[in-house]
Amino acid sequence: MQECLKILRALSGETRMKIIRLLSQGELCVCEMEHILSLTQPAISQQVRVLREAGLATARREGNWMFYQVLEEDLARALNKISEYFLSSPEEGADAMAEEWKRYTAILERPLENCPRQPASQMASEPQE
Repeated sequence: MQECLKILRALSGETRMKIIRLLSQGELCVCEMEHILSLTQPAISQQVRVLREAGLATARREGNWMFYQVLEEDLARALNKISEYFLSSPEEGADAMAEEWKRYTAILERPLENCPRQPASQMASEPQE
């Protein structure tokens, strides 16, 4: 779950989304992104750091310059991890929702014992006013 959260957080910022789109087209250095996005070097560097930590961007040093890129396979891998997390069954592995899954299972087994709502069949038999 933590890895998915890191990826989703990285994808949730408008500036990071723009950077991903730019870097997926090819390699850019920070000064080029500064010019394109009209942002400062520290702002760009902070956003790229988040992308790198989430595994969405790669870096290459050439002298004093850092060049960044988003590779199609890294983006695909990240999106697959998110998809796998949401579509996997809870039994496939322990995650941060272990207690919630136990309560979910209990509700499925005994819905009336765990929910204050009346079943639709009882509500339909009540007199109308």
